[in-house]
Amino acid sequence: RCLIFQLLHADSIPISLHQFLAFPYFTFVGVGVQEDAEKLFQELQLRVVSTMDLAQLAADRYGVEDFRRRGLKRLAMELIGKYMEKPKHVTLSQWDAKNLSDEQVEYATIDAYVSFALGLSLLNGFRRVSPIPFPVHQHSCNASHWRPPSQPSFFVVYTPPPPQFV
Repeated sequence: RCLIFQLLHADSIPISLHQFLAFPYFTFVGVGVQEDAEKLFQELQLRVVSTMDLAQLAADRYGVEDFRRRGLKRLAMELIGKYMEKPKHVTLSQWDAKNLSDEQVEYATIDAYVSFALGLSLLNGFRRVSPIPFPVHQHSCNASHWRPPSQPSFFVVYTPPPPQFV
């Protein structure tokens, strides 16, 4: 399931969103995710506690510096064998519209799931994750959605707290 919360059109920001983004055991992954987090804080005082850039993580894990300059589409193809369509008419469409088109919602959910799958793969020793169900015809992915002009996205990987020893 996918939650697309359009901050631009919100009268207020729910405390639950503040808590979700600030929860220390969630790591938000994406390409350019730190810039997204900084923009959220500067413009809306939403603090994202933990981010991890997929391009940097891939470069560090594989020792391939060129990965730092790659986008999500290419990283997904090279690292988990998944092809993503990123049609220009959708990527350059009006993301500030009050009602997003079905294509925009589909694009956001695929982007979210691929970010999650790639992050999970990189964080779990590069094992391939379950197949990505392309194309996504229903709006079905868990994520919060925010689109700055460059349109990177971020999604969460849950890391459980360490056990408490008494």
